[in-house]
Amino acid sequence: MPEYKLRRKDVFTGAIALAVVFAFFVKGGVWFFENFYELFETINGWVFTLVVLLALLSVIPRIRIYTGLGIYYLTYIWGTIFWLFCLFVTYQLWGFVGVFVGLIMFGIGIFLTAFLSILFDGQIWGALMIALNLLFIYGVRSLGYWIASKHKNMIGVSNIDKSSEEPLELKNSDTNN
Repeated sequence: MPEYKLRRKDVFTGAIALAVVFAFFVKGGVWFFENFYELFETINGWVFTLVVLLALLSVIPRIRIYTGLGIYYLTYIWGTIFWLFCLFVTYQLWGFVGVFVGLIMFGIGIFLTAFLSILFDGQIWGALMIALNLLFIYGVRSLGYWIASKHKNMIGVSNIDKSSEEPLELKNSDTNN
C-alpha cells in the first residue's frame, strides 16, 4: 500500500467541510425549533400529562415496571425539546461561538452555555428557570427509574400462593436411601 502524506491542503479542506456541516446543523436546529415551537409546546403538555398519569398508576404494584419505564423514557422527549430550546437560546444570544463551545462538551454543554448566555444577558430568572428545568427533567427521570426498580423487588413475592406451599425436604448427600 502506498503511504499517504497528510498535506496542509487536505487539513484545510477537511476543516472547511466540518465547519460547513456544523453551520448547517446549527442553523437547521434553530430553524427547526423556530418553526415547530408550538408543536413542541403541545408535545410537552402531553408528555407532562402522561407522566402525571403514569405516576398515579404506579400505585398498582403489577404495572410499576411499565409505569416507571414509561416515565423514564418520556423524560427523553422532554430532554430533547429542552436541548433544542437551549440550542436556540445560545444561538440567539451568543451565536455560532457559543453553540460551538456548548457542542464541544459532548453536546450537553449546550445547557451550560444557554444558562451562562442568559445569565450574562442579565436575565437571572431565566437562568434560574433553565437550571430548574434541567433538575426537574433529571429528577423525574430518577423517579421513573426508582418506580421501575420497586417492581423488581416484588417479583416472585406477589405470585406465590402461601396456602399451597409444601415444606422443603432437605436431602443429605451422605446417606443413600
